[in-house]
Amino acid sequence: MRQDGYEDGVLDVIEALVAIQSGHIGAGGGTDFDAALTAVIGQYAGRGKGIGEGNLLFLSDGAASTPDPALIGQLNAGGVSRKAVGVGEGASLSQLQAIDADAVKVLSSNELINFFLGVERPVVDVPIFVDLDGNGVRNGTEPEATSSVDNPFTIRANESGGFMFTSIPGGTQAFRVGGAGWSQTTPPQAIVQPVIGNFVLVGVVEAGSGAEFAAAAQAAGLQGGDALPMAIPFEDGIQNLLKYAFNMDLSTPDTSTLIPGGDSGLPAGRVHEDGGQTYWRFEFVCRRGAGLTYTPVKSTDLSATSFEPMVGQVTESNIDADWKRVTVDESCDPATISRCYSRVIVGLP
Repeated sequence: MRQDGYEDGVLDVIEALVAIQSGHIGAGGGTDFDAALTAVIGQYAGRGKGIGEGNLLFLSDGAASTPDPALIGQLNAGGVSRKAVGVGEGASLSQLQAIDADAVKVLSSNELINFFLGVERPVVDVPIFVDLDGNGVRNGTEPEATSSVDNPFTIRANESGGFMFTSIPGGTQAFRVGGAGWSQTTPPQAIVQPVIGNFVLVGVVEAGSGAEFAAAAQAAGLQGGDALPMAIPFEDGIQNLLKYAFNMDLSTPDTSTLIPGGDSGLPAGRVHEDGGQTYWRFEFVCRRGAGLTYTPVKSTDLSATSFEPMVGQVTESNIDADWKRVTVDESCDPATISRCYSRVIVGLP
C-alpha cells in the first residue's frame, strides 16, 4: 500500500522520471560524470545545505571517463546517500560503481520504474477488505487486513505498506481500501484478483522471512552489490530476484524461458484453444517457503501504466516440495485483441 503524493492516480516515480530532461540542474547534455557530480554538489551549496543533507539518484545511459576521485571524496566526506543506475545496454556498470558500489543496470522502462517504486511512499495502518458482497462497504464478517509497519529485524526487507489476509474464500474476489480518511485512487474501482485456496495470487504465496534469498545468493558465490536482489551481475538482463523466483541459475548467465509443463525459466505465454474458446495461457513457477509474492499482470501495448491484474482461471500444479507451477487462462478474443503481453511482478517479504 503506497501513498499517491499528487493524488492524481499516476505513480509518483513516473512523474519524477518524466520531469528529468537533458542538462538537468545544469549538468550538461553529454555523458560527463564529473559535470553531473559538480552540478549536484553546487545544488546543495546553493540551497545552503550540507552535502550530507540530501539524496543523490544518479542515472546514466552511456559510458564516460571514471569520475574524479576528488568529487567522490566530497560525497564520501559529506555522508551523502546515493544510488547509481545504468539505463540501457550502453551504460557502464563498472564506472557507475565508482559512485555507488551497489550500482545496478536496468534494460527496460519497466525495470527502471520498478527499481524506483520506493519514491511512492508506503503508508501504514490503512484498512483493506475483501468485498464479498460487492456493495463497496465492509460489513462485519468480510475479511479485513491493515497495512503493516516495517519489521526492524528483517534487514534486507521493508514491510511498510504490506498486508496479508489469513483466510479468503476461493474464486475471484474484489479488494478495496476502506475506512475513514482513506480513498483509492489507482485503480478507482475494486482490485479484482483470483484466489487459490486460502491465498490471493497478489499476496504472500508461502511463509518465509526473506533470508532464504540471501542464503541462495551466497551459495551461488555472489558477493557485495552482486548479491542484491535487483543486481544483474552477469549482465544478462535478468535480476537475481527473478532467477531465484523462477528456479534459474544464480551462478551464471541464464535467460531460459519456461517450456509448457516445465519447472524452471522465465514465465511464458501462448495462445491456447480449448473447447472452441481461445485463451491467453500464461505459466510460471513459484518457489515455496521463501515468502515471495507473485503478481501476474497483462497489457496490450507494453506501456508502463497499461498493466493490470490478470483475472482468468488459475490452476496450480505441484512440482515438488520446493516448487509449484501456476497457469492462468485469460479469455482472449483474437478478433478484438490483437496483442497480449504478460509478466509477473515478484516481491520479497
